[in-house]
Amino acid sequence: PGIKSTISLATIVLGAVLYSLSSDDGIVVDTWFWAVSYLVVLATEMLYVKHVLNNVPMSTWTRVLYNNAIAMLMCPPFLLVGKEYMRVRRAAHALLLPHVQATVGLSCALGVGISFAGFGCRKLVSSTTFTVLGVMNKILTIFLAMLVFNSNASLASVAALGICIGGGTLYRQAPLRPSDDSELTQLAPLTPTTKGASVEDGEQPPTMEGAEQGAERKRLSEG
Repeated sequence: PGIKSTISLATIVLGAVLYSLSSDDGIVVDTWFWAVSYLVVLATEMLYVKHVLNNVPMSTWTRVLYNNAIAMLMCPPFLLVGKEYMRVRRAAHALLLPHVQATVGLSCALGVGISFAGFGCRKLVSSTTFTVLGVMNKILTIFLAMLVFNSNASLASVAALGICIGGGTLYRQAPLRPSDDSELTQLAPLTPTTKGASVEDGEQPPTMEGAEQGAERKRLSEG
């Protein structure tokens, strides 16, 4: 990224640190451990998914299907580890209620929409840009939650969020590397034509039949 984008990223980090310091609990060792772990996992996931998007041809809907299908495979282990299986019967009974069905259905529709929009956006932008967009989304969510739920946030916390938002607006995506297809197109040889002839826009290359007819007309005119 350029200098402006580098300053933008540093500003976001500064605002996040100031927000953590201004919170009630502050920053403790456990917080740092999970924060660093989250950053490592997030960076790895962003880069790997972008690599898959660039190299595995699929439609956006197919990616959404695979993403949610793989996520479903993680449900059974957590049902056992967290003892969630004890609540399955009560959850199934609750799904018989109309308002619960409407809520779950709306949640599923929003989840599919978020997944579709996310994969469509990831295809168009770099992994860093998508990460910045995700971070800004979370910061705006925290900021709106402060306003809607009348939380007792300090002025320093609000100012720190403002710094993060300001840093995010300064970010500009670095130029993307050309894809393999575009490089091959640029390096592809021109269509072979008659030796010594050039093909202009809108003109057809001369053929052997046309050359023979021209030679015959020239011979008759000279005779």
